[in-house]
Amino acid sequence: MEKEWLKNKNDFIEMDVRGLKGNFLPAILKKAGMLKRGEGIRIVQSFEPIPLYATLEEMGFDYVTEKQAEGEYAAFFCRLEERTGDLSDLPLKPIVITKYADIDTTLADLTVNFWQFIWAKENPAIELKMKFLLSLANAVGSKRFRQATRELIKAYYLGVTVEQMDELFS
Repeated sequence: MEKEWLKNKNDFIEMDVRGLKGNFLPAILKKAGMLKRGEGIRIVQSFEPIPLYATLEEMGFDYVTEKQAEGEYAAFFCRLEERTGDLSDLPLKPIVITKYADIDTTLADLTVNFWQFIWAKENPAIELKMKFLLSLANAVGSKRFRQATRELIKAYYLGVTVEQMDELFS
């Protein structure tokens, strides 16, 4: 059954983010936040923009993604409810994914799906803060200190204690 709002998808504001560098997520969220109920935004990306789905759903949007061509996806987001959503977990989203598409679109697709099925999995066997601790330890071990810093911040954000850090690096 087709969603009723899709009839208006050609009227949606378009943001083609394929060539953009850096963190353009705040611009997408700002533009989406200005939309009223029934209005929409079309995001064009070189991979399926899975990380946007949950964030925009929190803001009251429904979505449909269409693969236009190899390396081109159009994600249509329509605002069904006007709510601000809980965007407090944005630092936990993998913003770097957009850079992978510059290197290899297959890698970008695998990475996006990895995030969806492993890191964002419902009822995971390993809780998220433990995954961040493991990722932190791996980053330190491979001397990737910028990544280690990000993982440390994410783990701390989720409530990892100093005692847990001490045990991790003992």
